[in-house]
Amino acid sequence: MDRLDALLDLVFRRLLVQEPALLVDLLEGVLERPIAEVTLVDPSSLAGGRLLGEHGLAIDVTLANGAHLDVRMMVPNTKDEANQLVFGSYGSPDPMPTPTAVVMWLRTPLVPSSGRLHSIFEFSERTSFLPLGDGFEVHAIDLLELSPSGATGDEGKLERWARFFVARDQGLLDALAAEDPIMATALRHLDQLSADPELRRLADERRATLAAAR
Repeated sequence: MDRLDALLDLVFRRLLVQEPALLVDLLEGVLERPIAEVTLVDPSSLAGGRLLGEHGLAIDVTLANGAHLDVRMMVPNTKDEANQLVFGSYGSPDPMPTPTAVVMWLRTPLVPSSGRLHSIFEFSERTSFLPLGDGFEVHAIDLLELSPSGATGDEGKLERWARFFVARDQGLLDALAAEDPIMATALRHLDQLSADPELRRLADERRATLAAAR
């Protein structure tokens, strides 16, 4: 049985909500900060949350230092989706908003490429690059920039997840599972999802919908 494409937005969401340890490990790799807890949030309760659609993730992240971060994460399929997510997530009617991080996993270059796997965009002064504040950041994971070599530490977490999402060779996925316990957990859940006939049908429909929209 072929495994489902873990980077198809529908499968991406279903996989990552299977257990909190998956989201914690992935987001620690992206945010480069230790995480104490993650809680899924109803996107409709957030300013601009509707732009996540039904396949994006809204997450209340409690960092190890007790601070909270509002994370919106998805696999955008078009440049318009990417732009709407970024600019729709910026700003809040709350005078003391929770810091927000937008995370986008990109199959294609929908935002300007820095030539790196992981780019972090923030608001800053044009000439001096003096940051305006630390309340909003955009993380673009450009999978076309994935290095073929492995890594260790926090950056290694991000690279392992990137390799997991782009792997099409079943042997590469099995090798990742043997390399890291979290990857083994992710692959076990992906295999379970792939064995669900109804989810396979929905995934086929989602692929057809995206292909028709191109």
